[in-house]
Amino acid sequence: MGAKTRTQTYLHRGRLVAAAVQRPSGLGPWPKAHPYPADELVAVIEGRLGDTYVVTRTGLATDALVADSVLLHLGRDPASFDSQTWQRIPTTLIRRIGREVAEAANAVADCWSQYANEEACTGALFSKLRGSRIDTNGWRADIEFVEFSKQTKEPETGADAALLLDVLARDGDRAVKTIWLQAKKHPLKPGNWRTLPRLDVQVADMRKLTPASYGLIYTPDGVWVVGPDLPPGVSKLDDLVQASLECTVGDHRTGVYVQSVNRVRASTIFVTEKA
Repeated sequence: MGAKTRTQTYLHRGRLVAAAVQRPSGLGPWPKAHPYPADELVAVIEGRLGDTYVVTRTGLATDALVADSVLLHLGRDPASFDSQTWQRIPTTLIRRIGREVAEAANAVADCWSQYANEEACTGALFSKLRGSRIDTNGWRADIEFVEFSKQTKEPETGADAALLLDVLARDGDRAVKTIWLQAKKHPLKPGNWRTLPRLDVQVADMRKLTPASYGLIYTPDGVWVVGPDLPPGVSKLDDLVQASLECTVGDHRTGVYVQSVNRVRASTIFVTEKA
């Protein structure tokens, strides 16, 4: 059965606006009525986080407008984005999120020999985090994980997984950011990460699209993060997550975030200030 709902975006009076459209019972043709003039149509979007796709892209559609169209479809209004929102997250919540990630990473490391390859390690790691909820100081963090077929998604960026961060303040201000990860399974943390098979090439390829690209090394002693330009003190995955929430790591560009919602594996940390 096809999708029952979709989002149509229009460039109306110089602003991008969205209209939800519903198809009765998910069958048959979509309604032909347009809430705005048909010649103002920019894009038509279907799907959900982790499986979102552009059905139609008109001559009005620039890459930036399509990216904003996808964000509107996912319920994130680009007009509300403010990078200063990261600074409002309580330190206590950031530390607790870091501990949650560390516990999941340690659990994977403890069972390292049971996983056939890095893909199995990544699936296990983010599956352990899925459904986590942390409340403190009037804020809440929820961690979700989606995993889809590898058929056509990895070649788009070369990354194994995307870590997506999404913060929403009580007043509606919002910010998103993205980190791309290329995983390897290895018995030891290498002294030089570039010696791991193809990792230097894979990281370089990812960094052509976003500098927030790193290697993720699964070992029996922990889950390590490697790559160029890591901030001081960041060596494990929980360090990276905390640094990203503190706004020292991660790509703020919405286009990169939109590229990431269809990754092979995408883990999203939603941070919300309670009303």
